[in-house]
Amino acid sequence: MNTENYQLAICDDEVYWQKEILKYCKIIEKRKEIAFTYHIFSSGEELLEFKDHLDILLLDEEMKKISGQMIKEYFESVNRDTMIIFITSHNEIIYDSFGKNVYGFLEKPIVEKSFYELFERILTKLNKKQYITLPDSINGEIIILCTDIIYMEADGSYTKIYLKNHDMMIVRRGMNEIEKANTFRNIIRIHKSYIVNFNYAEKLTADNTFLILTNGIQIPIARRRKKQIHELFFKIAAERASNIWDY
Repeated sequence: MNTENYQLAICDDEVYWQKEILKYCKIIEKRKEIAFTYHIFSSGEELLEFKDHLDILLLDEEMKKISGQMIKEYFESVNRDTMIIFITSHNEIIYDSFGKNVYGFLEKPIVEKSFYELFERILTKLNKKQYITLPDSINGEIIILCTDIIYMEADGSYTKIYLKNHDMMIVRRGMNEIEKANTFRNIIRIHKSYIVNFNYAEKLTADNTFLILTNGIQIPIARRRKKQIHELFFKIAAERASNIWDY
């Protein structure tokens, strides 16, 4: 199973808090079986020089020169869709820090339970909007919202991609290449000819030989993958139930 990878930045002008935040992020990685690519900044100036995409930004509110509030306003002005979590020692600042990019607040000293609960919500939202970039010799690269993909089917040296709006796309790449390009945790290869988005999985047949999707399509499960798919199906179903109020 592929591991989801997120671009995560920590911006704090104190090394102690950089290390503390990093420690809790590594706990999240282990618990959620995901991976973060870390970017550490010691000032707002350093952060603003970084132009690559960031999924999550853990941002100290009270920095010299360029404050967390100023960074938030800049991100909003240029329409960067980074999810910002403010970290502050003074909770009264929270009331000045709301915005479309702000998804939560944490107070120093950080409480592990609060950190974990906030990241549960953040990751649920990120899963909804993650994209996959597929190499394609016909169209160059194709970028698709992961939650739009229902399943993929091998067709010789091509792959058919079935989308939730009932469209079907064809890319000139085999399943192995597409599997390598995928980092979305719920999109899983269950057969040599099929990759499925488990967000659209409805049930398993009694003998675990087919996965039935919400549109009624039955996808065969490779014999050697039966146990893995059975466990994964019920794990994702449990996560979906626990996060139902976030949808």
